[in-house]
Amino acid sequence: PITEALTFNKTNVNANLFQWIANNKTRAALSFQKGNKKDSDKYLASILKIEKAIGEIIGRKVEFIIDEYSLNVMVKLDDESIHYNTLADGYKSVISWLTDLIFRLDHMPIEGQENFTLFLDEIDIHLHPAAQRRILPVIQKLFPKAQIFLTTHSPFIIGSVDDAWVYKFKLDGKGNSILDGEPFLTENAKSYRYILEQVFDINKQF
Repeated sequence: PITEALTFNKTNVNANLFQWIANNKTRAALSFQKGNKKDSDKYLASILKIEKAIGEIIGRKVEFIIDEYSLNVMVKLDDESIHYNTLADGYKSVISWLTDLIFRLDHMPIEGQENFTLFLDEIDIHLHPAAQRRILPVIQKLFPKAQIFLTTHSPFIIGSVDDAWVYKFKLDGKGNSILDGEPFLTENAKSYRYILEQVFDINKQF
């Protein structure tokens, strides 16, 4: 389950992930048909967790469904069924890494599913500012015992949570990235103007 877990250069959901969703949906349907609701709920648990988290981040109702003719896994946003490849890049990014993570956790022993370290590179990329504000609180709620390291250029991410350590970096004269001052704790009551000035050194409004 941890094969290529630190690979950052994959931008699309692996076909195995959609196959995993399709398999669990099928198992759940068969179990329900046999009257075994407990097993049906078990097969759907991880998928429902993904759907709920993604929905909270993007502010829409999200559901994975199986097209009855093509048997492809589709993404249903509110009332519209959409193929994954035609989704906006921000939606694809969130679906990709979050589904990949829960897919991996689903294949790990129970004792390894809560305490883990999560590295997220450019967590804000392609996301609407409203989704940037929601993503980190949702991840913290979903994985309360995980230690999270992330990179971001978004004041919306930095201002979205309390008690997260922020490390600013800058380039030295040789082009090396070095720490820029002491790390400090975030406060979600800080204004975006304050964050832009203190964290990103942007002092002009226009």
